[in-house]
Amino acid sequence: MFVMFSISAWAVECLAPIPAAMFRKKLDDVEEAIEQRDGYLLKGRMQKVEEILPCVVQPLSSEQAGEYHLLKGIDLWIHRNQDMAQLYFSAARALGDHEEKLLEYYPSGHQLIQDYMEALDLADFKKVELPAAGFLYFDGRESNKRPVYRPTIF
Repeated sequence: MFVMFSISAWAVECLAPIPAAMFRKKLDDVEEAIEQRDGYLLKGRMQKVEEILPCVVQPLSSEQAGEYHLLKGIDLWIHRNQDMAQLYFSAARALGDHEEKLLEYYPSGHQLIQDYMEALDLADFKKVELPAAGFLYFDGRESNKRPVYRPTIF
């Protein structure tokens, strides 16, 4: 089960297991809302992504995790929560460079892009105990180190 630090997966009742491909489709829907410049549509589609996230039963790639963090950061930034947006931008940047993706949505020099580029490198990790069987994945990467100060998909 995948969990983000701000979502309680235990409180979510999954009606069906969600494959990674369906999660990918929901991210595409969020991108479409950004391209349409529709803040209400963006908010609704981002909420749908967050609703299914705890029900995803396949490991996500680090690219999918990075894109999720980027899109969540954009959603938060647009809805005037710059502090949380910065945390998600930090998480996205830790997983790859998304500046080219941002330039598809916003012109060079846009404040959102500047805020993304200025997001802090929050690289502190905490070791967690490995399970007796299986593996741990944080943001699509097999590891027993969990990011401490930025969002992560577990």
